[in-house]
Amino acid sequence: MTPAQPGQLERALTNLTVGLVQGQQLRERILRDGYQGEYEQQVQLQFAGAAGNMAGFTDADITFELPFLYAPAQRHVPFETPHFTYGIELLNAGDTLVQLAAHVTAWNINDSNWVVGATVRLTAVAPLVTTEAVAFAAIAHLRFQGYASYAEGDEYQDG
Repeated sequence: MTPAQPGQLERALTNLTVGLVQGQQLRERILRDGYQGEYEQQVQLQFAGAAGNMAGFTDADITFELPFLYAPAQRHVPFETPHFTYGIELLNAGDTLVQLAAHVTAWNINDSNWVVGATVRLTAVAPLVTTEAVAFAAIAHLRFQGYASYAEGDEYQDG
């Protein structure tokens, strides 16, 4: 048997530790597609039109990349649908006030109770306009947050 070289034990322990961490990282990468947990899905919708002193609206259907699940045992909040927030980016701000908003009017829920999409109503009104409507262009930044999972196939059909 050959005698141990100086630092041989340290190198062996280092290689063992590095190998363990690399193996753990590889396993996490392989399993990442099956991860269920808190996700945030962002959508941007560009819209334009003319706003008068009476509110007008248009509806947009959104399909989520990841279906949301009702999972009260896995999260600290009991919400059955995703949390929704929005922001509006006005692309042609002028001197006349144009109020823009986004509202979820319906959730698209499949037979397995997975939330796979939503209908969002985009509204516009220029309350100070008395004669001619004001043209506007904007981007709605929509954010949906909740417990989700990667779809494995037919979640978007019958569930």
